[in-house]
Amino acid sequence: MWNEMECLTLVLAAGRGKGLSPITQDRAKALVSFGGAYRLLDFVLGNSLRSGIGRIGMLTQYGQSGVAGYVDPMPARYTTLGETQIDLLPPRIVSGAKAYYTGDADAIWKNADYIQKHTPRYLLILTGEHIYTMEYGKVVQAHRDSGAAATIAVTPAPYRRSPYGAAVRVDGDGRVIGLGSEPQGNAVRLVPMGVAVFTWAALRRHLLWDSTDSHSGTDMEMDVLPDMLGMGEDVAAYLYDGYWREISSVHGLWEANMELLSALQGAGALGAPCIGKHENTVFVRHYLSDNSQIRNALVAKGSKINGTISNSVVSAGAYIAKDAHIARSVVMPGARVGKGALIRNAILNEGAVVEDGAVIDGASLDSVHTAISRGVAIYAPDMAAGASVPGKAG
Repeated sequence: MWNEMECLTLVLAAGRGKGLSPITQDRAKALVSFGGAYRLLDFVLGNSLRSGIGRIGMLTQYGQSGVAGYVDPMPARYTTLGETQIDLLPPRIVSGAKAYYTGDADAIWKNADYIQKHTPRYLLILTGEHIYTMEYGKVVQAHRDSGAAATIAVTPAPYRRSPYGAAVRVDGDGRVIGLGSEPQGNAVRLVPMGVAVFTWAALRRHLLWDSTDSHSGTDMEMDVLPDMLGMGEDVAAYLYDGYWREISSVHGLWEANMELLSALQGAGALGAPCIGKHENTVFVRHYLSDNSQIRNALVAKGSKINGTISNSVVSAGAYIAKDAHIARSVVMPGARVGKGALIRNAILNEGAVVEDGAVIDGASLDSVHTAISRGVAIYAPDMAAGASVPGKAG
C-alpha cells in the first residue's frame, strides 16, 4: 500500500479548459467525456489506484460540484482495483469571500497546511486531464534514487500534440537544463506530461518565495520550475515512451477518440491509450439489423441506435433516429440525433439535440455547428432550441 507519509498525491482538477469550449461551458475539463464511457479524470484515477495510492488530495475549482459528485463515491468501475480516500480541496472561504486559485502553484500553496498535516517527504502532483497509462511508483522511485529536488515525467511528442506545453531540454545525464517554447512544426520534442514528483521541503521553500514575489506567476511549469532551475536546484527527467495525449482543443479530443478506434481495429501498438475493458462499452466491427447498421464503432450501453454508425464513438444515453448517418464522429452522453440527419467529422456535445434532416459536417461551411476546429465541427445543446427528435434514449 502507498504510504502518504512518504509520498502524498495531489490531483489538479480545477481547470476549465477554454480550448475545449463549448464542451467545457458547464463542466470542468477533467469531466469531459471520452471513449463512450469515460471522463478524462478516469485516467489519473485508474493509474492512481493501480499504483496502490491510498489517498488523493484533489484540487477543484471550476465545476467543482460536478467533480465532487463524480468521485464521491468512487465510480464502481474502480472498486476491484483497491480502496482510496479522495479529499476534495476547493478554494476556501477567507474573510467571508472565496480565495480563488489563480494557478496550480497558487492552489498547491493555499493547501500547504493540508500537505503538511500528512508530513510527506515527497509530493506527487498529477494533472487530471491527460490520457495515458502509468505506474506512478516507478516515477517516485526514480525521484528517490536521483536525489533531485524535482523529477518531471516527459515524453516525445510532435508540436501539434502539445501546442501549449513547454518543451523540456535534458542533458546526457537525464537532468533538466531548461524549459521553454520551441518553434511550431512537426519536429518531435520532449514535453512535460503533467506528472511530477517533488521533495516537499524544496517545493515548499520555492512556493513560499513565489507567494511573496509580486512579479512571479502562479504556474508550476512556467514559473516555479524555471525558478527552481534558475536557483540551481537539481531537476531530473523521467522518460516515458508509451501513449500520452494532452487534450487542449476540440480537434485534439476528436483525434484521440479516432485513435482509440484505430487501436481497437488493431492499427498500431501506440495508436491509443490503454484504458482496459469497460463493461459498459463494446467495439462493434459490423452489425446489421432492420433499423441499424454499425461498422467499426465503439458503442456504449444505454444508447439507442436506429440509424447508420461508422468509425464513430457513441456514448451512453445517446439516441440515433431512423435513417440518420453518423461517420467519423463522437456522440457524447445524452445527445439525440433526428431522422435523416447527417453527422460527419463532428463532436455532438452532451445533451445536444439535432433536428430531423440536419447536416453537421466539419468539412462543410454550410452545415449547422457552433464552430469548426481544424475540420471538426462541434455542436452544443443550446443550438437546438425547439428541435424535435422522436423516441427516447434508452
